[in-house]
Amino acid sequence: MSILQEFIGTNINLNNLIEWLEIVKSIPNFGSNKAINYYTSVFNTQTNFNTVIPVIKITNDDCILLEITIPSETWLSKHTLINFTSYFFTYENINVYASVDETISFFNKEDLIPGMKHKICITSNKLIASQYPDYIISKIPGEFLYNTEYTFLIRVGIFYNEDKYDDGTTEFINCISSKLIKYSTFNEINKENNENIIYSTFTQNEENNENIIYTQNEIISGFQNVYVNPKITYFILFKFQYECLKYLLNFKSHAMYKYLINKTNLNIPMKSFYDSILANPYAELQANNTGETYYNSKIIDISEISEMYIVVINKQNIKLALESNIQIYNMDDNSSLDIIFTSQQLSSITSINYPQPINNNFSDIITIPINIQKYKSYGVLQIMIIERICYSPINYNYPCADISDYEKYCIIYSK
Repeated sequence: MSILQEFIGTNINLNNLIEWLEIVKSIPNFGSNKAINYYTSVFNTQTNFNTVIPVIKITNDDCILLEITIPSETWLSKHTLINFTSYFFTYENINVYASVDETISFFNKEDLIPGMKHKICITSNKLIASQYPDYIISKIPGEFLYNTEYTFLIRVGIFYNEDKYDDGTTEFINCISSKLIKYSTFNEINKENNENIIYSTFTQNEENNENIIYTQNEIISGFQNVYVNPKITYFILFKFQYECLKYLLNFKSHAMYKYLINKTNLNIPMKSFYDSILANPYAELQANNTGETYYNSKIIDISEISEMYIVVINKQNIKLALESNIQIYNMDDNSSLDIIFTSQQLSSITSINYPQPINNNFSDIITIPINIQKYKSYGVLQIMIIERICYSPINYNYPCADISDYEKYCIIYSK
């Protein structure tokens, strides 16, 4: 029996899939974030407790049914968000780990009641999707399925604490179940009885494929594109420039870039699978969240660096994001070194103000000293710095479109 067949029509308890770690343990965890637990197959070194979801081949006659039950009130009081994203993990045998549809976020209070079930149907087939009217549909572009492997990821936001930041993991695992249904196989078994059949629509109706499967163009056209008006004032810009003046004469500056633009030589930031495959070679997006925007530095050799500072504008204070942070990675093995918050974290799900933070103790301009000597003591030779900007304050499901020029408001200095 193949691995794929083993999952047909069975509930998958994530605790039973630890063997998948051996398959994917060498895959980097670049893009990870210690303020979030990732329920997936590849972030195998990031959080204290890691659960795994298989990377699988699926066809246009398949669907995955996922059910997430909202945990207890106590669990909700310790967590800040729940969301889900569909990915192609590989394309033409190259790792891309890039989103194929918008991230599904549960931010409304009425969606976060203990015991409430959220059901998601993941499929490329419109006829299959129509059989599940009470499910949220996560669309997969059917024209790519023959050259791709699929996976999904569930993020759970937590109040970050250096000593213990995975509270509630076991409870949440028990709130997730999924099953793979292969309708092509199911049809053959039930064809004689003519019961509960959805015929093999893609293979039997090739001339009408675009009417039957979700396509790249259809999915992209459904993306929400929200413009916001950030409250960045001349006074804030003056404070930012004044702070940067302290370092201009004696320090080297390192620019930030729209996400992976410096690595792909394309004049567009990487936001999805559809951007990824425009690059040559294909870009690896490392489980991007469509509800976030990222900026990255180039790879920085720290062997001759003794001091480093990051000067950044607080994107929360200028109404550009719900929260933001800086993430630092060891580029020798792509492991996470540090997370540094540059805004107040989201409030807990049980907060009356959720998802807006209750308090804001962060200034408009933040200067962050980086402990280079600590990294060197780990044997680190090269680092990359990522700024993560989480969610538009107007639309939680997609970053605002005019955010792309804000990489210039995060500058790295070293000497």
